[in-house]
Amino acid sequence: MGSPHVRQRHCEAFHASLQRKVLEAGSARNHGPKSGGIDCLPQALAKPIKWVHTNETVEHIDPKQKYVRLKSGREERYDYLISTLPVPLAYRILKDTPDVLTSDAQKLNAVSVLNINIGVDRPQVSDQHWIYFPEEEFIFSRVGFPKNFSKAAAPEGTSSMYIEITHRPEEKLDIEKAFVRSIADLEKCGILRKGDRIVTRHVIDIKFGYVVFDEHRQRRIQDLIEYLESRDIFTAGRYGRWDYYSMEDSILSGKAAAERVQAKMGSSR
Repeated sequence: MGSPHVRQRHCEAFHASLQRKVLEAGSARNHGPKSGGIDCLPQALAKPIKWVHTNETVEHIDPKQKYVRLKSGREERYDYLISTLPVPLAYRILKDTPDVLTSDAQKLNAVSVLNINIGVDRPQVSDQHWIYFPEEEFIFSRVGFPKNFSKAAAPEGTSSMYIEITHRPEEKLDIEKAFVRSIADLEKCGILRKGDRIVTRHVIDIKFGYVVFDEHRQRRIQDLIEYLESRDIFTAGRYGRWDYYSMEDSILSGKAAAERVQAKMGSSR
């Protein structure tokens, strides 16, 4: 574990300690949208853009001919490309790339997260925003309560929850077993009660969840990012920069990438 990561975790531990003290003092405040969630930010940023295509899969990127081929068969040409793809995946689909860089990108490590979102037919199952569970007796590492951020996150008289279960990327979890174990563990720790009815469930298995800050990442990530930029591909976001980014950090990194492209366009005129 590299020293920048250690410093980051120490800062988070301090923040968590400070947050607990603020909560104890009863003065914690959070501001959220009246309806919806954090997606209101990217939705607002996308409004001025005429063409936005979603739910597409990129098959490969050709940095020499400067086009992106999608799984649908469509090709999109570009002058400059901003990528939020995870660095290992970006190098896997990038044509005309030195083997040593492709190999280095595949050696970057991440922790996967099985995210189970549930609706509970009981109001305010907890008054917290999120809780960490480092103990091995629990299957999850964190649970959170979106309705405590915004009442719009669940209907009146109910609660919404997310459950995070970390695992190795190559490990295929049995979703039904993980769900049953999660409910049992939530009852064990007192968040859920026997007889609580789960009215809805949505499961997402996030392959690239948390970046692992090992020595290989510390040594090679900058070279990998700089090579992409040398091919007019500018990276942004937690996975594009392969860093520990919050949502706010990711949005700011997108802004920074756009500014780098703008500067490059200005210098080439």
